[in-house]
Amino acid sequence: MMAIQTPLSNLIIEASTLGLTRVRWQSASDESNDAKIIRESDENTTNYGEAEPEEHRVKKEQMAAHLNAAKVWFAAYFLGKEEIVPPLDYSELSDFSKKVPLQLVQSTRFGSTTTYGELARLLNQPKASRAVGTVMRKNPWPIIVPCHRVLLSNGNIGRYSAGQGKLTKRWLLEHESHHKVE
Repeated sequence: MMAIQTPLSNLIIEASTLGLTRVRWQSASDESNDAKIIRESDENTTNYGEAEPEEHRVKKEQMAAHLNAAKVWFAAYFLGKEEIVPPLDYSELSDFSKKVPLQLVQSTRFGSTTTYGELARLLNQPKASRAVGTVMRKNPWPIIVPCHRVLLSNGNIGRYSAGQGKLTKRWLLEHESHHKVE
């Protein structure tokens, strides 16, 4: 687990050996980042003395690499630059819930937007716009999988379930429009 400061609020990033498992905005009810991260790190660490099993060391290194990739990605994002998406752990998602974020990342570049309907069409499921919306609402990787770029078919901003809702979505869209990558 890692905390990252952003212009909006702190983000909490979690990872497995396969990639990032979750990105979430720090809530007001969270404890201070340092105390929480240190305590959870201590709780998840087994003392093996000097000879930690190789398997545990490798797993920790893999997770740390994914967390560091996320840190690099977010730093670039908030500077208005595109960066290669860090590895994401899709293992807990259904097939459709995997396809939606993959398609969104591939088809919607920094500074651009799409609609739920267009995303459904790109998935060859033109009647699945509501299902796409459901997947976006449950997006475990806000900003990285840019659900904030998905608008209603009439061009309205729609809802946003992360951060402070529509305020966060509007801020992210404005940030990207000021740093649009050509």
